[in-house]
Amino acid sequence: MSTFSTALQLTDLNDYIAPSQACIKPVEIPKSNDSATTALTQDEATGAVYQVTLDDPSAAPSSSTQITETATISLNDCLACSGCVTSAETVLITAQSHLQVLEHINKSASQGSQDDARPLIVSVSRQSLASLAAKYNLPLMGVARRVVWFAKHVLGAAEVVDVAFARDVALMEATAEFVERKRIRGRRALTASTSASDAALDFSNHALPMLASACPGWICYAEKTQPYVLPLISNTKSPQQISGSLVRSSPHLQRAFHVAVMPCYDKKLEASRQDFYDEILGTRDVDCVLATTELDVLFGSVEGKGVPSGGFVEFPEACDLGKWWKMDASNKKLVGTPGSSSGGYLEHLMVAGARSLMGGLDLTCPTTRAECVTVTRGRSADVELRLATVYGFKNIQNALRKLRQGHAAPGDPAYHYVEIMACPSGCVNGGGQMPPPSYSVLPKEWVAQVEEKYRDGDGDGDDVTEEWAHENAVVREVIGEMVARMGQDKVKGMLRTGYRAVEQTIGLSTVW
Repeated sequence: MSTFSTALQLTDLNDYIAPSQACIKPVEIPKSNDSATTALTQDEATGAVYQVTLDDPSAAPSSSTQITETATISLNDCLACSGCVTSAETVLITAQSHLQVLEHINKSASQGSQDDARPLIVSVSRQSLASLAAKYNLPLMGVARRVVWFAKHVLGAAEVVDVAFARDVALMEATAEFVERKRIRGRRALTASTSASDAALDFSNHALPMLASACPGWICYAEKTQPYVLPLISNTKSPQQISGSLVRSSPHLQRAFHVAVMPCYDKKLEASRQDFYDEILGTRDVDCVLATTELDVLFGSVEGKGVPSGGFVEFPEACDLGKWWKMDASNKKLVGTPGSSSGGYLEHLMVAGARSLMGGLDLTCPTTRAECVTVTRGRSADVELRLATVYGFKNIQNALRKLRQGHAAPGDPAYHYVEIMACPSGCVNGGGQMPPPSYSVLPKEWVAQVEEKYRDGDGDGDDVTEEWAHENAVVREVIGEMVARMGQDKVKGMLRTGYRAVEQTIGLSTVW
């Protein structure tokens, strides 16, 4: 069964197109300066392809044959290719896996304290912790402490980073971008004609609605199949990539080997984007992404170094998680973010954005997450925000169809902000999460258990203490220090990115 999101697997003609059917990467055969004639022949029994050298074209083939080299496809090839919606899973998993982490550890051990040694930094998502907590029936804090112990004492990580810390930065930056768009464009809707053709749509920068950008499955789908919506997508980086930017902003960590543990295999594709590669340092913001399942495999792949034979449950708990964790003042409880387990983008924009645009109203989140939330100011509703959540590929298609048809009054979009995630139920149901322990547990029930662990931080039955991103004093201090050291424009550039349409190759993109 495929581990990638449905949005990446589906395309216009087939439910899933394997890269071999429509890959536009050409097979290059190096030309020889030799006067001898070469020809390709295939063994019908094995399917192997051979290159045969003919010294004399009229003569029989020489007895010496050379098998042709295997064609290879890199991650950059896949990102630039329009032949299929997503990359080959084998390409992604081979390029970024727990084996790459083990290779780095062994290389670092041989280099010792040499100047070119790269310290290991590990960023861990809350959704991954919740999935492990559900599998091992442990509290979220207990899982966090065990993961930190394993990363530092077994893998030799210099620092372990809570992605929730970077998520607060992403929420604040996304809110600032939304307020910018709303103020620049006001209540302007999509300036589209009644025609449904892409050419008739006038999508420009700062247009509304602003669409969430944290889900790489959704981004890849939009770039390759729905390019007309790219100006609507938020330019704020995802928490994973902002975590990478924060790590690289520290002078002593610029050449670190940065590993991110995420709930989704699509995150590997995001980390491989050329936009996140530093040509001067020769590093990416995130060097390797491990899915939750791959981290679980890594627990049993390291022998010795004090690893208990009883497995993860018997791992010691680190006493100190470090400064890069979102915790309460006592450092005994994790602090979460109000809203969904996919980041809480809608809730934060509803509260922080509305306060900026509506004069500081004291707003609260709805008790249940509906498809569309409408926020108004006063009875006259002279300022109104309409925000929606769209999870799952089918709902994404319906939402895009609704946006293009313009189901709103003239001059006003159907929504002002849409939180889009490719996976049904959001990030706790990512393709890289731990599977249900048995067939007797329904997938929906298992997702509910992971969601419960995400909310119940220390296992005492009480929800995780929550704090709005804009109330996080540590984040404000870190960003303030970065602005003072590098300047406002450079910091803003570190937190934002862009998107580009992947041009279709006519003929090769059609599967007969």
